[in-house]
Amino acid sequence: MADPLTDLLFDIVWTDLVNTQVSGDELINTGTNNNWKNGAASANILFPGKNGYILYKVSETNFNSVNRVLGLSETNANAGNGSIEYAFFFKKNKVRLIESGTDLGIEKTYTTGDKFYIKRVDNKIIYVKNAEILYETNTNSQKQLIADVSLKEQSASFKGVKASFPVPIQATYTITEGTNPMVCSVTLGVTGGFPPYYYQWSTGQTTSVLTDVMPDIYTVTVSDYFGNPTIVEVNAFILSDIEWTDLVNTQVQDNKLIKTAGLTNKWDAGAASSCILGSAQNGMIRYTVSEANFSSTERMLGFSRQNVDAGKTIDYALFFSNNKVKICELGTVLPDVIKTYSIGDIFQVVKNNDKIIYKMNGTVLREAAFTPAAPLIADVTIKDTSAYFEAVQASFCISCNTTAVISDNGDGCNPGSAELSITVASGTFSRWQQSLDKVNFTDLPGGTTNPYTLYINTTTWFRAVIGYENNLLCYSNVVKYSTGNSYYINDSSLADDLWTTTAGDDNNDGLTPATPKATLEVLFDAYEISNCATIYIDAGTYTETPVIKECIITAADKYLEITGAGNDVTLFNAMGQNFNFRLKETGYIQLKDIGMTGAAGSNVQLLNSHHITIAGCKIQDSNNAGIVCAGISALPSEYNELTNNVITNAAIDGRGIIVRGKCTNLTITGNSLNATGAGAALHKSL
Repeated sequence: MADPLTDLLFDIVWTDLVNTQVSGDELINTGTNNNWKNGAASANILFPGKNGYILYKVSETNFNSVNRVLGLSETNANAGNGSIEYAFFFKKNKVRLIESGTDLGIEKTYTTGDKFYIKRVDNKIIYVKNAEILYETNTNSQKQLIADVSLKEQSASFKGVKASFPVPIQATYTITEGTNPMVCSVTLGVTGGFPPYYYQWSTGQTTSVLTDVMPDIYTVTVSDYFGNPTIVEVNAFILSDIEWTDLVNTQVQDNKLIKTAGLTNKWDAGAASSCILGSAQNGMIRYTVSEANFSSTERMLGFSRQNVDAGKTIDYALFFSNNKVKICELGTVLPDVIKTYSIGDIFQVVKNNDKIIYKMNGTVLREAAFTPAAPLIADVTIKDTSAYFEAVQASFCISCNTTAVISDNGDGCNPGSAELSITVASGTFSRWQQSLDKVNFTDLPGGTTNPYTLYINTTTWFRAVIGYENNLLCYSNVVKYSTGNSYYINDSSLADDLWTTTAGDDNNDGLTPATPKATLEVLFDAYEISNCATIYIDAGTYTETPVIKECIITAADKYLEITGAGNDVTLFNAMGQNFNFRLKETGYIQLKDIGMTGAAGSNVQLLNSHHITIAGCKIQDSNNAGIVCAGISALPSEYNELTNNVITNAAIDGRGIIVRGKCTNLTITGNSLNATGAGAALHKSL
């Protein structure tokens, strides 16, 4: 047979080293126990269905005094000699054939200069010494194969092992900004395999460079001279620092988001991104660990559909618990992913069509099914005071490098006129868009001039559309005009209705009497409800227990009013839940003309809130209290008012009104109290 040395051969690149080391082209046993627990495997891969071989030419000076095994395996199961599927067993100065630890009964002597081959030819494994075929095994196997080694004695080695198959193709890529902010270019770097290389992109292109493509996730198949393919997923995104909003007990300092307030060791601090990943877009969040106190703090970062609160309500999150990272989805910590991490590690949370993918240093930790029906935001919660996130970036926070300006941002109460204007650095101004929820934007009728003057009678967000060549578009920053909006909620019935004309449905926008929503919490999730707004809750029975928290009500005498159609017809029944209404860490809200019942705890909880008015409500039959007002020293409850309410509590231990903790300047006027449990209205007053 022809001498394979004249064929194209590649050095073996040894990997998975166990008690071994590589010196030049020699793999040496560094173990000390003279057992079969020392070995390595090749990074070279003989691809499925391909013919190929490994070649070993004896040149070691101590070969006749050591025991060694060399062969082909489907996987590197361990460093032992019994796990190599097709192997030569060099037993000092004799060689035997073994397959998966079974001796085939063939033995030969060998000496310096002898050449040994193990070949796959179609469905056969062929063992060759020099030009002599020693044995053929009909395997019917077309699986991937690697070179595999086990060494027994210290200083035993294999020198100069070659393979007819190379290390597989390794491809890296770099992303650069394109000719405008909404496109980018991708440049591949390829090593391994055997050139020339051939490229097939999911876009149909066949070069190593993609120029001016829309930010998205692409795939490219790179093949070499032998036709061995490698598929690479390319996250073609330009990343920029996240602009944080909805800050709760946190501050932004440079590119750090730090917990500066709230309780120690409590999940009560967080923020969300002001930029939004559209429901039809793919994108990613990337975080590089650089915090000095990362190993002693707990934090979460990921994607959410809505910024529900500052707690552990992130839909798809990386959970950094001291120096371990876990995955938390919809409030549940998953037990099957726990990794240690350290400074410099890079984490990604990627939305790719119908999947959420978590990565650590490029390795996939988990893929979760996702229904891409809603936009996503970056969301953060932080447990420990002084804990922080640094160097968090996203692919969906890039603007057109232009700044839109609105001449009047409104006062939160009154409609008025304003002028929209923008200076375009590159590209061409196209039109203005508007949104009632900061998520879904539509073209502003007549808004094709810059500047543009308009009258605004409802809280609205605006942005400019900038056009580039090839019909590419990007958007400016978003500006907001605030007014006192009216919102509407109804149950499924029209009986006794005062405010609305149709049944409630959470798919409605909630902005007109003809389009009421069905639940208060969905309304708060959908809109930034602010000063002077009124929420009309029509007649009906509602079983939700809303938490009203962190409203952006900031000015006295500009209250948010939540009003029922009468405390006998608008009824919130907690159905044994802990409360009917919880107002937490918020202010300037009036709760009027609503009936409440069925709370296992207290009907209304005022926690660390200020300037709350509860008026004309019928509050009854809780297991603890009608109204509880409580605060802590850092976040007191103060300047709240209880006026003209009917509070009835027949529970054995119940009271009409309980004041606990730091609840100061509480005004109680004109209320009817009928609390039978000890007959007390005020309890633990400070």
